[in-house]
Amino acid sequence: LSIETGFDSAGVLVIQGDASRSRLDAETHRAAFRDAIARLVSLPGVQGASLSQITPIQGGGIDGTVVLEGPGRLPAREARGVYMNRVSPGYFKSVGIPIYAGRDFTWQDTATSPKTALINRTMARKYFGNENPIGARIKGRDGICEIVGIVGDAKYITLQEEVQPTLFLNWFQQSDLFLQHSVGSSVF
Repeated sequence: LSIETGFDSAGVLVIQGDASRSRLDAETHRAAFRDAIARLVSLPGVQGASLSQITPIQGGGIDGTVVLEGPGRLPAREARGVYMNRVSPGYFKSVGIPIYAGRDFTWQDTATSPKTALINRTMARKYFGNENPIGARIKGRDGICEIVGIVGDAKYITLQEEVQPTLFLNWFQQSDLFLQHSVGSSVF
């Protein structure tokens, strides 16, 4: 009870869903999940709803290597073992993770617009030091994304873990191939 988790689970309901076997095209997946969020938000007493590929303290996660570029004088460099999560607009509000700089994902960040990303404070400190990471570019298996925000640190694997550098990608900007083959998500 005394461990700082970085998120607030009070009043949060998690619903697991997996649309990967539905054989729907990617744009239909996006529309269906966006509609589900809109319907949930319209219910009495619901303050927010969002999607997440991984939920906090789920006991598992995804990590990988990305290449960071800029901004400013920083040269391109590799970041290994970065936790990754795909989330929708409103996720940070839904789970009580503060946005410290920049902005959240928006509904204007679409599959056809430039890809956006947010990083946690640990990643900002570790890889950018005193440089402002807003506007920096990240290259990974999802392509090139621009960092648009910095969020609070939260634990994802266990309560005992050290907070890891974490990259948040926009769920609605995932590749069509990803959406059609691995759409396990949670709605908050």
